[in-house]
Amino acid sequence: MSRTTALDGSARRFMHIGDHPAVGEDGIRSWYVRLQNALAAWSEISAAPKTIYQEAAAEILVVLPDTGALLHAGQKRREAPARSICIVPRGQTVIELKESGRVIRFFSPIPDALGSLAINGEDYAVPHGDVRPLEWMPMRHDADEIRIFPIDRLMAERPNRPPTIQSETMNVMWIERTGPHDRSQLAPHAHEGFEEGALVVEGEYVQHLRTPWTEDARRWRDDEHRLCGRGTFTIVPPAVVHTTEAIGSGRHMMLNIFAPARSDHIDNGLVVNRSEYEAIAPKVADT
Repeated sequence: MSRTTALDGSARRFMHIGDHPAVGEDGIRSWYVRLQNALAAWSEISAAPKTIYQEAAAEILVVLPDTGALLHAGQKRREAPARSICIVPRGQTVIELKESGRVIRFFSPIPDALGSLAINGEDYAVPHGDVRPLEWMPMRHDADEIRIFPIDRLMAERPNRPPTIQSETMNVMWIERTGPHDRSQLAPHAHEGFEEGALVVEGEYVQHLRTPWTEDARRWRDDEHRLCGRGTFTIVPPAVVHTTEAIGSGRHMMLNIFAPARSDHIDNGLVVNRSEYEAIAPKVADT
C-alpha cells in the first residue's frame, strides 16, 4: 500500500481488502477504508440472520449489492431489496439481514469509532490540503425517512446514465456493465479539489492514472495501469487524470464515492434524488 508523505501528498493508493485482517466475528466480517471526508465499510455476512448497529452524525448511504435487508431508524422500518442504494437517517440505526451476502456502507463525516479501524488511516494523519473541505447540504424535508432506490428500476428509467444517489454530505455512483470496454471509447478526466474512491464490487477493471507534471520534478510520477478485482478500493487524488476500463467477459460493477457531493453531477442530471434537498452545493469547476 502506498504511503502519503510530505513530499508526495498526491500519492495514488490501491488497497485490496483481502490483504488486510477483517474486523468482527460470528458471521459478520468487516473492512474499513477511508477518503479524507468519507469512510467505506465492506461487510460480509456468512451466517444469517445478523444485525448491524450503527450511529452517525449525518445520513448513511447503504448499498445492498446481492442481499436484501430490513432497515430501522427510530420508529421507521423499511424492507430494502438486493441491488439497491438506501439513505439511512442520521442518529442510531439498524440493518437487519436475513440472508448471507454483502453490505457496503458509506459514512461522511467519519464516525470516530469507525475511523480508527480504517486500513489506510495513516494516510490521513495529516489532512490533504488539496482536498475540498466537507460541505453539508440542507436536510431533506423528510429527514427521518428511510429512502430506497432499486437499481434495476433506475437503470430502466435512465438507461444511459449510471444511477447516482446523494446524501447531505456525499454522493455514490453505481457503475455496471457486461463485457469489456471498447478501448477506443475510454474517458480520461480529472477532478479539481475532489478525491474519488472507486470500489470494485464485481468483475475486473484496470485503473489508468496519470499525475500532471508541476514545476517540482520530485512530485512527478510514472503512469499507472493497475488491475483491480473484487474488493479493491482505489483512491484517486485531486487533479490526477484517470479512467477506468472493464476487462474480460461477464458482469463488472463498481461504486464511486465523492465527499462532499459533486455539484456538477447534480447540475448535469446524474443525481436521481436531487429534488429531495432544498439547495445544491456551490459549483466547482471540473476538468
